[in-house]
Amino acid sequence: TTQFRDFWIGDGKRNNVMFVDGSAGNVGIGTTSPTQLLNLSKDSDEARVNIDTHSNTDSDSSVINFFKAGGTEASPTNVADEERLGIIQGFGYHTNGFDKSAEIRFEVDGTPGDGDMPGRITLRTSADGSNSPTERMRIDSSGNVGIGTDSPSRPLHIETTENEVIRLDSTANGGDCVINYRASYGTDVDWAGGIKNSDDSFCISNSTNVGTNDRLVID
Repeated sequence: TTQFRDFWIGDGKRNNVMFVDGSAGNVGIGTTSPTQLLNLSKDSDEARVNIDTHSNTDSDSSVINFFKAGGTEASPTNVADEERLGIIQGFGYHTNGFDKSAEIRFEVDGTPGDGDMPGRITLRTSADGSNSPTERMRIDSSGNVGIGTDSPSRPLHIETTENEVIRLDSTANGGDCVINYRASYGTDVDWAGGIKNSDDSFCISNSTNVGTNDRLVID
């Protein structure tokens, strides 16, 4: 009969530091009941993980990698379009368990091939009254950003049922609230549109800011 034995390391006060579940193979740091391969737990303080890199090479840094393949470790198989490669999730405890609040997903966004792995990132949050996050924003493999849509067709694509789609507030003392438009192929051409603080007028200007070369003023 095969017997599994737990293993633990304690400090000088016999407090548990690391625990290995002999039957499941899970490792716990700060807990004797790890629920995953690696489970960190701490009472009365933050449970932090530090990854330190010391190098004089600018491109060297601390890295977290998510790897995904089909099959097994010994015989991996290819992933496919729409497959999830990694996920970061946030949970909060209430009443009788932990409920999911938000998550960031890393997914395949197109047909992959050797040396070709199109990807996307999606941000999801749970609505009030729910613990099931739904997608709010994504960056797809073309670099397009979608807010409220899972198929952005432009660098920024916003879809909503609200009448007010974008709101711009300037809290700078004496500052204007302006959007700049620039065409930079060949000769730079600048236009600006927004509210001029000095008289609260709305201006369209052939400049980088309103109040200079105004072409349209609505007071």
